[in-house]
Amino acid sequence: MTDKRGAKRQPLSVAGMIYGSNGEPIVACTTQNVSATGALLELERETLLPHHFTLSLSKNAGVRRRCSVAWSFANIVGVVFQPDTP
Repeated sequence: MTDKRGAKRQPLSVAGMIYGSNGEPIVACTTQNVSATGALLELERETLLPHHFTLSLSKNAGVRRRCSVAWSFANIVGVVFQPDTP
């Protein structure tokens, strides 16, 4: 099987948090792998996510990325990072 992703994913296991557009936390997650273009997340519990959200990639929320859902299955979600807009 070939990997059709444009960027190579690096294994990772970092606790994070998903935030809604209002800045309120939605669900805790663990980033399982990450690349320049996206990530694989394992949610703390099965949760219906908005199509666009902010992902904190660190415990102190110092690293954040805007994301959109590429696919999801139960509590596993593939996301695509969105470009920052001024």
